[in-house]
Amino acid sequence: MATQSPVDEPSPLDEPAPVGEPSPLDQNAPGDVPSALDEPVSADGPVSTDEPVSADGPSAVEGPAVLDVPGTGATPPKRVSGLSRRRKVFVSIAVIAASVSAGGLAAASFVKSPAQQAAEQKPPPAGPLTTPVAKRVLANSLITRGTVVASSTLSATPTGASGKDGGGGGAIITAVHTEVGRKVEPGQVLVDVSGRPLIALPGALPSYTDLRPGDTNDAVAQLQDALRQLGHTTGPDRRGHFGEGTKNAVKRFYTDLGYSVPDTGGTGGAADKAELLAADNKVAAAQRQVDAMRRQIAARDGAGDESGSGRGTGGGDGDGADVKAQADTGQASSPGTAQEQPEQQGQQGAGPDPGEPLDVQLSHLETALAQARQARADLVARTGPMVPMSEVVFIPSFPARVTAVNGARGSAVSSPLITFSAGELQVSAQLDPAQGQLLRAGMKVKINADALGLEAGATVKSVGSVTTVPPNGTPGADGGDGAGAAAADGAAPASGSTGGGGGGGPAGGVAPYVPVVIVPDKPLGARWNGQAVRLTITSAQTEGEVLVVPSAAVTSRADGRTTVTVLRGTTRTQVVVTPGLSGDGYVQVTPVEGGLRPGDDVVVGTR
Repeated sequence: MATQSPVDEPSPLDEPAPVGEPSPLDQNAPGDVPSALDEPVSADGPVSTDEPVSADGPSAVEGPAVLDVPGTGATPPKRVSGLSRRRKVFVSIAVIAASVSAGGLAAASFVKSPAQQAAEQKPPPAGPLTTPVAKRVLANSLITRGTVVASSTLSATPTGASGKDGGGGGAIITAVHTEVGRKVEPGQVLVDVSGRPLIALPGALPSYTDLRPGDTNDAVAQLQDALRQLGHTTGPDRRGHFGEGTKNAVKRFYTDLGYSVPDTGGTGGAADKAELLAADNKVAAAQRQVDAMRRQIAARDGAGDESGSGRGTGGGDGDGADVKAQADTGQASSPGTAQEQPEQQGQQGAGPDPGEPLDVQLSHLETALAQARQARADLVARTGPMVPMSEVVFIPSFPARVTAVNGARGSAVSSPLITFSAGELQVSAQLDPAQGQLLRAGMKVKINADALGLEAGATVKSVGSVTTVPPNGTPGADGGDGAGAAAADGAAPASGSTGGGGGGGPAGGVAPYVPVVIVPDKPLGARWNGQAVRLTITSAQTEGEVLVVPSAAVTSRADGRTTVTVLRGTTRTQVVVTPGLSGDGYVQVTPVEGGLRPGDDVVVGTR
């Protein structure tokens, strides 16, 4: 009887598992990692962990052997031991426990006992309040508000063309050549009113009258300066006299702008032509009389009449000779000659006496001729190109900028038609009278435009007197800063001084205030115009760094001395000081008795 070897014994793997029972291969889930403590299975049967591992067999430490299931040809999945699963469970439990503990600690930090809450709500223990002594430059400053404006605000309202046929109401805006915010240049046409221009010219004197040929005044001198600045020379005319050179310059100026030249005789000088023609006729008539008398004298001398009867008496032969001379020259038949002579005699005085010698009569006639010529020259000098006050607005300084246009093309002119600012930007401020008393011209100012994020240095230019007159444009606190060009129709300037007298304003005026003008150290850009700014005005400042303490730290003793109390540890020491400049809640102090150093704690109160 043959003995079956252990190899021939059937393996549990060879026996099919009963239906409903798991197979030995199903003891571990696929993918589990087997433990080294699991019993390995070899092809020859179970391998004990107590037996030594052969070099040819798998190590128990390395893991179980991989078995081929007979009849399947497939490799069974790896097995994971129960110890590995137990490790995973333990780690998960540890993590959950740690999370719960951390949450509990966090929650406990927000939970306070009633005793703890009461302790935290107790006031701090009583004791002194201190602040350290500082060393710095101390300034006494005033903070207020202001507005950035131009140095002058102007308005203009043209009426109509001047001259003998001009002027009249019902003026209509026929063109607008600018707009709000636009820069204004010298010689620029701003608007057209009834077809006539309104021109911006440089000059400090407001336009108050028409400038006509023959005028001699400061307004003409200002016009000549403006024309020369624009490239139109005034020839030989002396400064301030509207002569032929100025007329020619005005003619070129208007022609370059594309407008007809305004004339004292109206359009084309028609109204002056009749006067000029009459003056020319008078000169011609006087010249004919002189020429006739000269011919008469020449005829007398040529006849060889030495009796002198024609020279001395002027009658008889003289009269006949005169008539003969006139007949020879055709003057006797001239209808104008007989009429011109009496007219000339009536206007220029008595004519020559026929009883006088012919030479004396000639002298009278030559005088009359000279007077006729002078009258004509005077008429020519005071007629021709002119500058109506309605067509120019003089601006004290440039650049200028349009701030308002009160009308559009086709609308009737209303006052003021156009308003613009001129000159460099500055700051206008209205201070309470109590604050105004602290300011002086020359004080330093810091300007802050919060909306722009910009800062600039400045200086107080002028401080006016208390007034209730509403500020109009820029207050000219010194009586001259607000001066500007007058309106083009001759009205008062649109802006003027609000300082000076301090008299009460009209009913409904503003509360009393002090007008202050502040000028920047460097020109401000156009972005600043119209900005509301914060002003920090320094009324006083120490020359260098000094010891400063809060005002609350300074006390006065009964003996009149001023002291501060220094706290070192728990020891209080009174130090006698001399107070100096105060500002911004601090006081300059100089120790007289005792030491006082930066960083020392001084008592400012108790708690």
